[in-house]
Amino acid sequence: MPLRKLHSADHFVYQFSGVEGGTPVVYLPGVHGCWTPLEQARPLFADALSLIEVAYPLYDQWTLEHYAEELVTLLDSLGVDSAHILGESFGSLVGWQFGLMYPSRVRSHILVGGFCKAPGMYIAATAGLGLSFLPSVAFDVIVDTYVSYKNIRGEPRKASGVKSYPAVRGSKGQKATANRMRLIQEADFRHQLSKINFPVRYIGGGKDRVIPVLREVTTLKRRLPESTSFASHLIPNASHAIIASNPKITVKYLNSWILEIEKKIV
Repeated sequence: MPLRKLHSADHFVYQFSGVEGGTPVVYLPGVHGCWTPLEQARPLFADALSLIEVAYPLYDQWTLEHYAEELVTLLDSLGVDSAHILGESFGSLVGWQFGLMYPSRVRSHILVGGFCKAPGMYIAATAGLGLSFLPSVAFDVIVDTYVSYKNIRGEPRKASGVKSYPAVRGSKGQKATANRMRLIQEADFRHQLSKINFPVRYIGGGKDRVIPVLREVTTLKRRLPESTSFASHLIPNASHAIIASNPKITVKYLNSWILEIEKKIV
């Protein structure tokens, strides 16, 4: 299976779901680095869509520019001229960077619990520092405990052929995750939002304890050009990981937005 390649991959690992030749939609994961949270959401995407699910290689020196360049390389290899970008949490930063570097390749950028500025002054930095010192074996135990807890709650975290969240496991995965935490802490796209010329949408949890969702939505409303036709939706009582915890309503909005935008493109 594709995720088995992560520990030796030097590029994005990916898999397809949905209809072949459909409207391309790229899922960019958060710091977890792969498509583990999509178990329940995947079958809910509209039949007209072709979902390209990305997993990040285990590099601990990559910048957001590296991620953006690797994404355009992937799209070129697949013969995809442009795609809708679903950026979940950290993945939204990759989406912003990609959109600024290659705006003609973006049909829309949909932030799923995403952001344009680091969520807290020290949150990501503290988490990244903790990952740097915590033994990888201990971190794997923490990941396993989290997965078990979510499975019990009916929010399955599954990855075919490997343990869930393989992109954060082992010494290499842990270092790559710490690097993504560092990139989060350094991120601030607020002053570049005026340059965005493609549609932007936002869906987040009303009880997100990771991202200050209302701050992000307010910033996007104020700073994005009218041409982006910005729209947002907050799911009441939902936490940060909404695509895994609230797959039906999350994908309902994703489908609606993408199909609406596609009609305008045509």
